[in-house]
Amino acid sequence: MNKNKFLLAYILLLSIITLATKIDKVPIEELSISSAVGYDIVRYGDEVEYIVPISMYIFQENKETLSKIFTGKASSIAMTRQDRQLTQNTKFLLGVEKVYIIGEEAAHYGIRDIIQILFKNPYVNDIGYVTVCSGKAIDMLKHKITGYPSIGDYVEGIIRSLDRDNFFPNDFKLFDEYSKLEGVGRSAILPFLEMGEKGPVVTGVAIFNKDKMIDKLDMKDTRIINLMRPKPGKGTFVFQASTSEYADYNCSVKRKVDCSKEGDKLNFVINLKFNGDIVSDEYKHDLRKNPESKKKLEEDLALKIEKQCMDFIWKMQNDYKVDCIELGSVAASKYGRINKADWNNEVVNSNITVKVQVSIDMQGRGDY
Repeated sequence: MNKNKFLLAYILLLSIITLATKIDKVPIEELSISSAVGYDIVRYGDEVEYIVPISMYIFQENKETLSKIFTGKASSIAMTRQDRQLTQNTKFLLGVEKVYIIGEEAAHYGIRDIIQILFKNPYVNDIGYVTVCSGKAIDMLKHKITGYPSIGDYVEGIIRSLDRDNFFPNDFKLFDEYSKLEGVGRSAILPFLEMGEKGPVVTGVAIFNKDKMIDKLDMKDTRIINLMRPKPGKGTFVFQASTSEYADYNCSVKRKVDCSKEGDKLNFVINLKFNGDIVSDEYKHDLRKNPESKKKLEEDLALKIEKQCMDFIWKMQNDYKVDCIELGSVAASKYGRINKADWNNEVVNSNITVKVQVSIDMQGRGDY
C-alpha cells in the first residue's frame, strides 16, 4: 500500500515537472502587462465606435519601469482587440489590471457590455476597480504621475482608500459591478474622477438607471447617499452652530432597512446607527462631565443627519427617479420578484422614512 502511494506521488511530481518544462518562457522585457484599461466611444449618427486604450507596463533591463498606451478602435468592444494587436510589438498579458476607467460619454451610453465582456473573460482581473471619469478615459490614462509607472497604480490607491472616509463602501470592484447590474433591485454607483492640479481626484459618484449613467452627484450628496447604501464605510459629520462653535464627529454607521406593504405601496424605514468619537470640539466643552450635554449633542447630530437624508431621498424620488440606495433588493428578498417588477418605479413611489441613532463614545485624549 505504501509502495503504491509512493509511486503515485512520484508520477504526479514527474507530470508537474514535465508540464512546467513545456511552458513557454518569455523574458519580461518582451511582455506588455496591462495596468489600466479605458473605455470611450465616438458617435457617428446612429453608429458608435468603441475606443479602448490600455496602459501597459514596459520593462527595460536595468532601467525604471515605464508605461505605454496601446489603443484599439472598432464597432464592438471585442473587435478593438484585433485593431490594438496590429500596433503591439510585444506579447500582451492580461490579469493584473488595477482599474477600469470608463469615459463619461461611454458611461451615459451604457456600461453593461463593458462589464459583461470583462467579467466573462477568465483572464481578466475581476477584483480590479471600476470608475467613471470626466471627459475621455484615454486623456486620463495619458496623464503622468511622478513616482508612479502608470496612472493605474495611482487611481487604484485612491479607490481602494475611499472607505476610510466620506462613508464610501468598498464595493467598486469588477465583480461588485457585475452583481449590481445583474442583481434584482440593485443599482450601479461608481466613483467619479476629474483631473485636478496634481492628478485625478474623486469629486463625487456617477449614478445609473440600470446600466446608463444619468447624473453625477457632488461630494455633499455623495456622503449622504453612501451612508444609506448597504455596508457604508467611515466618515465625519460636522455639527456647526456658528463659525466658532462646532464639533467634528468621526464615526462608522450600520444600516438596517425595515420593509412593509400596504396594498400595492411599499413602506421603508431606514435605520442608521452611528457610533464614533468627537475628534474636534469647539461647541460643547463639558461632554464628559455633563451627560445631558452629551445627550443633547447626540440628538442634534441625529436630527441634522435625518434631515440631510430625507432631503436627498426627495431628490432621488422626484429628480433622479431611480433607486440609488438599493431598497428594491430589500423588498425583493421579502416579497419576491413580484412578476419582474420595475424596482426603480416601486421605490420611487414608496414611502421612505429615515431614523437615526447617534452614539458618542469618546471625546479625545485631551479631555481626560
